[in-house]
Amino acid sequence: MRRPIGLLVSKFWVNEFWEKGFNIVPGVKCPSGFNKKDHKPSVRAIQYCSRYLQEEFQASCPERILALEKTHINWASLALDLKVPSKVMDFRQKIWWAQLCGNLVPLAGTFFAGNKCHQGFSNIVKDIKWMLGQFPKPL
Repeated sequence: MRRPIGLLVSKFWVNEFWEKGFNIVPGVKCPSGFNKKDHKPSVRAIQYCSRYLQEEFQASCPERILALEKTHINWASLALDLKVPSKVMDFRQKIWWAQLCGNLVPLAGTFFAGNKCHQGFSNIVKDIKWMLGQFPKPL
């Protein structure tokens, strides 16, 4: 992460991210456990809990939102009442504008580096750099 954001993330990354103006937010504010394992929440849970994500966006007043992976951009678009395509290649490096805190805030999506981090990882770094060049617009 040092190259795209100029920050080496250490074990104290939460404080460092916060000081640099970053906020990492899980897409869904509801438990996703099933049989004591983490699972993707149901569509109904995502819809029901999207208001909590919307409230977190309102409270944090982000300058930009970059969602990792199609599920997360779908959750963010639901919370922000935006129509965003569901496939990574259809939403990657494209911007949707959300009304937050008196601004139009850019929302974009990229790949997820999770279990298949070798697939698309270099594009995640490029997308972070690209997104850092996007800025909110006053309403």
